[in-house]
Amino acid sequence: MYSTAAAELVRFFARDAGASTRRKAATMAARLAMRRGVYSIAMALALVALAGATIARAQDAAVAATTNSPARLAQAAQSGGTASGTQSTQSTQSTQATQTAPGAQSGSPDTQSTDTSSLPAAANASAPNQAEAYEPIDGSGRVYWVMMSTIQPLRIFGDAVFASVQTGIDSPHEYGPHWDGFGRRLGIDLAGAAVSNTVEASLGAIWGEDPRYARLGEGGFGSRMKSVLDQTFTARRRDGEFHPAYARYIAVPSSNWLSNTWRAPSASNNKDAAIRSAWGFASRFGGNAYVEFKPDVRHWIFHRNE
Repeated sequence: MYSTAAAELVRFFARDAGASTRRKAATMAARLAMRRGVYSIAMALALVALAGATIARAQDAAVAATTNSPARLAQAAQSGGTASGTQSTQSTQSTQATQTAPGAQSGSPDTQSTDTSSLPAAANASAPNQAEAYEPIDGSGRVYWVMMSTIQPLRIFGDAVFASVQTGIDSPHEYGPHWDGFGRRLGIDLAGAAVSNTVEASLGAIWGEDPRYARLGEGGFGSRMKSVLDQTFTARRRDGEFHPAYARYIAVPSSNWLSNTWRAPSASNNKDAAIRSAWGFASRFGGNAYVEFKPDVRHWIFHRNE
């Protein structure tokens, strides 16, 4: 009965409905399909983020269990006892040598030269290298990075400038050259950045890729700019070493091609997606430079007269 009524209704609209009515019905159907597609994409991204957070939490628990295991603690205690015994033996031997040496009196040149030569070695032994000082990112750190990377002032400012230019030239023309079109363009750009950052942080959790920028903070301008450029395409792993940023290579293009589903028809083609992907890496370069030189610029502005 219901199928017969539906068939009669379709025949009625096909026969009696005007062109405007059919066009409105088609527009409503297209919007409904787009909304369903956007909801499906949002659910897929949420599942990816949840999987990445779960993997990161499991990895953190595994690292903590390995670090706090009884065998590891016993090994650390044994190594600490051996080191302390070695240090005490060395101190005893050095004391005996000082007492028996002919020029071992206080203030003698031989004693001063021996003590001075041992200082650099002790300083080098106590200074940790960069790999030892590195702390891998955990699940909460990834969530924090996604939020801050999406709403940081430099990104919002850059997206606002880009949206203003697009509004001025009315590109894409479906949004119009007015404030409503500016808001839609800015919202779409921020949504694309959020998707890209979420995918990068979630996928990177699987193989321990750290999306954060490691600030150099010292050296010349050229070396620091080289670090900014290198970390545009590389990222740290759990061992503290830099490797190709595979999660970023996947996240930036896939998010831009995925955004074709909710962009205007004139800006949802492969060429525009490729251009947006290139701009995504350029935006990462700008964000790295912002993190690298922001403390120096702030110090130069607020403390230059001190």
